[in-house]
Amino acid sequence: MQVVWERIVSGKPTQDVAVTKLAFVDSTLFMDAYNPAIPNSDMGIAEEEFGTFWGAINDLAHTSHHLREFRWYRLSTPAEPAGGPMRVNTQEAPSAGTDANSLPPQVSFNVTLETAFRKNWGRMCLPLTGRSGLASDGRALTSAVDTIADAAATMLNTIKGSSTFVPVIYSRPSGLTQDISGVRVDDTYDIIRRRRYEGVPYRALLPIT
Repeated sequence: MQVVWERIVSGKPTQDVAVTKLAFVDSTLFMDAYNPAIPNSDMGIAEEEFGTFWGAINDLAHTSHHLREFRWYRLSTPAEPAGGPMRVNTQEAPSAGTDANSLPPQVSFNVTLETAFRKNWGRMCLPLTGRSGLASDGRALTSAVDTIADAAATMLNTIKGSSTFVPVIYSRPSGLTQDISGVRVDDTYDIIRRRRYEGVPYRALLPIT
């Protein structure tokens, strides 16, 4: 499940989207016979729970970020090219962040997704650029860290308990999957360089004489 946010920034050129993703194994193998003409209830549960997760943390996101779309891709074991999306669910009323003050757009929170083997851990990179999560020393507030971790754990547990989907880490090189056993959120911001602003509406140029 690929999650897509629009970034609508006043006074700036059109921005690229912010993206994160989660992988699932369908324990019933029903998805092997997926029919896009028939709504899939487990996909709906995963989307709804991510929407609830976003609602719990969007006060840490700037108002420029709008949760726009869920896109689903089939990941094969062993690995094969994913191809086009199986399903695209575009939100009619995208839910936006609520913090009016923004950190640089490259900033992100990482939710580390733990497995039984450290080298196989994964992560979700979340575009939470609101200043409300920032502590005075440049780290993230512990309250923000706890909120994100609690909401992420609730989301994954609810999806696992309410659907046939099991959250996993998927390895593209090997095509293997490992169950997610825990979540970890640190108080150190990360950087996603491709999320920096597109275009330069203002630039100062000075000659050296």
